[in-house]
Amino acid sequence: MIKAFLKEDTLQNLYEKLESYHDSLETLKKEKELSYQDNLVYEVTCFALPLLDDYFSDNLYSMANYLRYRSIIESCTLLSLNAESDFNKINANLLEPQYNILKYRTYNEIKPNYVNKVELQKKDEIAKELIESAIAKDSYYSNKLSIDKVVSQKFPILLGRDLLESIRFYLGYIYENIYVKSGEMIHLIDYKDLNDKYSLTFFNDVTRMLVGMINQYDWHYGIYKKEHLVKDAKQIKKVYLNESFVIKSAISKIETKYGKCFISQAFFQLTLLEKSMSNSLLKGRYYDLNTLFKIIVEWIVNVDSLTDSISHLINFNFDTEIAKLGKEEREFKFVSMKRHLITPNLTWQYKSLGEIVDEFIDSTKKTVKKYYGLSNCDFLKMKYKESQTCSHGNGFLALADDRYFEVDIELLLSINDLLKETIVKITKTFATDLDLMVEEQIMVGALDQKYTLLMNLK
Repeated sequence: MIKAFLKEDTLQNLYEKLESYHDSLETLKKEKELSYQDNLVYEVTCFALPLLDDYFSDNLYSMANYLRYRSIIESCTLLSLNAESDFNKINANLLEPQYNILKYRTYNEIKPNYVNKVELQKKDEIAKELIESAIAKDSYYSNKLSIDKVVSQKFPILLGRDLLESIRFYLGYIYENIYVKSGEMIHLIDYKDLNDKYSLTFFNDVTRMLVGMINQYDWHYGIYKKEHLVKDAKQIKKVYLNESFVIKSAISKIETKYGKCFISQAFFQLTLLEKSMSNSLLKGRYYDLNTLFKIIVEWIVNVDSLTDSISHLINFNFDTEIAKLGKEEREFKFVSMKRHLITPNLTWQYKSLGEIVDEFIDSTKKTVKKYYGLSNCDFLKMKYKESQTCSHGNGFLALADDRYFEVDIELLLSINDLLKETIVKITKTFATDLDLMVEEQIMVGALDQKYTLLMNLK
């Protein structure tokens, strides 16, 4: 078990308070409009609770936690800004307009049947008018930025303030560094970064900040605690463990022949992400599953892109080709060829991540399913945009309706299908060089069993 800086009883006390605040505020927001502060504290709990779930289950090194560090820092920065008198007068009332702008940005192209197109556009226009009015009153910070520039940013509520500068000013350089590095770690861009060396340090700093936030937060409502019961919990936990065991067996075979490389480490990261999803599913933290879809689909896209590199390495005749070279040239050539297993998606250099994800979704197996009035591909693209919006501490989750906090079976089933396709594709690519047939069969069986269990959650 990883040992954190804070004592176990302090972390347990923090967890209990955060869960109490989360459940109480979730109930309260159905009855009345929450204050700016209450909304952001609620948002912090949405990211902090899954983080602590992962810590207590010895899964701190999951990539999911870097997303949570980043989001907690964003929410805590907005909380800190509220202490500034000018910001409090002008910007604190802009949390809902920002939500409406982000919602329009999420659904303006792909509209599910639960979104009212006319209302969506009308609220976006009103929100922009409120932002423009606030800019005029807050010209010290934003007189150099147009309304279009302000509303296109991740945090329109800042009215042009630089987010990194705000993090640095209110939280300090340590948290600015955590924020920047977490953003880099969320994406599987560099093989070296998969050798996790930050998570425990970041966890220590972020949990200390959370304790400070709790101590400053003036809680004045009753304590509400709800039970999170998930059907077939033991079977779900078991099938996730089976998946992890089989993937680790495949990793062992890959690393026995090729050493530690990007593909083996990416598979290892999947075992950690799967445990993060399992923790949130079993705890009933369905909003977290929506948020983690961003990381999962980007993982799938990146790993899927490696199949050509794997084939190239497997088909390269080392004995014939390298024997022709001198000793130094042989070593260089071997390392160079081995990098084909280490180099992730090169298309990231000239395409946006959103474009790459959309192209991958379009290339997946077509189905006749209709989710929320959308084709399967449009559904996945829309869920990806939702996940991107929810993966920042911007108040979106705090103001979102109940749908975000209920289990989305269609999303979980789609993730399961995508994982199955990718696992089969990668194991078949290795088929001529490594015997992964048993691992593939067991993995597919586990995913099929999980599919059945998820269907029973309906």
